[in-house]
Amino acid sequence: MKIGLLLRTIKHIRLKQLYYQLINRFSTVKEYKGEIPKSTNIQFVDFVHSHESLIGNNNFAFLNLKKEFKEIDWNFGDYGKLWTYNLNYFDFLLQKGIPTHQGEELIKDFIKKYDTHKDAKEPYPISLRAINWIKYFQRNEIQNKNYDTTLYIDLRRLYNRVENHLLGNHLLENGFALLFGAYYFRDEGFYSKAKKILLEELEEQILKDGAHFELSPMYHCILLERVLDCYQLVKLNKWKEDDLETILLLKAQEMLGWLHQITFNDGSYPLFNDSTSGIAKEPFQLFDYSNKLGVEAQQELLGDSGYRKWEIGNNEIFMDIGKIGPDYIPGHAHADTFNFVLKSSGNDIVIDPGISTYEKNNQRNLERSTLMHNTVTISEANSSEVWGGFRVGRRANVKLLSESSTSIKAKHNGFRYIKAQHTREFLKNDDSFEIVDLLNKVGEANFILGSSCKIKVNNEKEYLLEHVKLTFEGEIINVQVNEIKIPNGYNRYLKTNKLTVKFNKELKAKFTFNEDIISNG
Repeated sequence: MKIGLLLRTIKHIRLKQLYYQLINRFSTVKEYKGEIPKSTNIQFVDFVHSHESLIGNNNFAFLNLKKEFKEIDWNFGDYGKLWTYNLNYFDFLLQKGIPTHQGEELIKDFIKKYDTHKDAKEPYPISLRAINWIKYFQRNEIQNKNYDTTLYIDLRRLYNRVENHLLGNHLLENGFALLFGAYYFRDEGFYSKAKKILLEELEEQILKDGAHFELSPMYHCILLERVLDCYQLVKLNKWKEDDLETILLLKAQEMLGWLHQITFNDGSYPLFNDSTSGIAKEPFQLFDYSNKLGVEAQQELLGDSGYRKWEIGNNEIFMDIGKIGPDYIPGHAHADTFNFVLKSSGNDIVIDPGISTYEKNNQRNLERSTLMHNTVTISEANSSEVWGGFRVGRRANVKLLSESSTSIKAKHNGFRYIKAQHTREFLKNDDSFEIVDLLNKVGEANFILGSSCKIKVNNEKEYLLEHVKLTFEGEIINVQVNEIKIPNGYNRYLKTNKLTVKFNKELKAKFTFNEDIISNG
């Protein structure tokens, strides 16, 4: 590893993270051997059912990869660590139609093999599993001392090893789990730590426009569901009389407001940064859940997140003019500064492909690269120095130059190491959408098309994309249309077309919307 790259990466890390990295590396957590408190009945009105991942007896499907066990190996790692994590989350307990006896048999098997578990005892899987078990016990009116013993031992382990070395969404999940554990066992220690984490982290992690600060719409949905769960928990199970219920309600309203603003008319959301389909609950599910809880969205104008959304008739444009994410935790960030996507009458015209893997490999590097986003690169250089699966060295700093209801102009310095600067302006017209790119060098602008978007080439400067006409102006060197492989969820791929425009110093791309223009391919 290059020393410079390492220094450019770690200089953004907080001292708190470094301190707890050392603590975690050189200390161990002793398993709790004390008394197990009696659990209480937790009340819920409703919650969102999980995706179907238990598809038969000991037959599981996570991340679009199936595995049938004769005897469940809770440490099974052939499909990567994220698959193993999913197995140990126990989300399948909350899918529709699972018989109570089947869920309990899985819990019993997990407990029987508890001493052999590895990944299952890490704080993040403990957090998700604890919440899922408590929900499952409540839904099926289960009270079992053996289950409670394992659950409490897990929560004590979590209490002593919350993820202060990572922070971000991981620490929030730790706080949510401890809050569930606090109410389930009436544990004052769990409650005190949970409340401290949630008050501090929700204040920092939820931006003023309601977005989660890691800027992944997928993680935003995951965490919004958790906030709604915790709000319901505190509201319906009266135990503490303090301000936590009010804070949870406020954050849920803000996060709902942001989700409403970024959700397309077809119910989908843009797959910016680490996002993909089939993981988080869909927006309509979260909107329905919030309605059942009486939580109303509080909408603010899109601002701090750096995301913007325009509508022109039946056409929707989503743009990124913000930071790549929080400086000290950019693990879910991509080198996608000034990225955009375009939908027309619900059809994907220009897309962000999202991700297919969390494995630290070439595919992960490619999916985070500037080449796989609808923005400008220079000789395939990345605008931010993504590496190592979840690391970022040099980052693109954005300066907003001007903004109105019809124009957004910004520049970034992500190419400063090759003595270049990129300025991009988005322009909104009555029947068209324009992008103007300025460089002091030769660059390439990428346009990744939806897999079902037909393309017809009229000439080098004019293309028909369904009923959208795309024209280019400027000093164009060449235009290439290439077939590429893109993610279609985790571990799945499909083919689509990518337009790459090589230009010198300035490029104007104009999307004209006309229902009478139809491409026959």
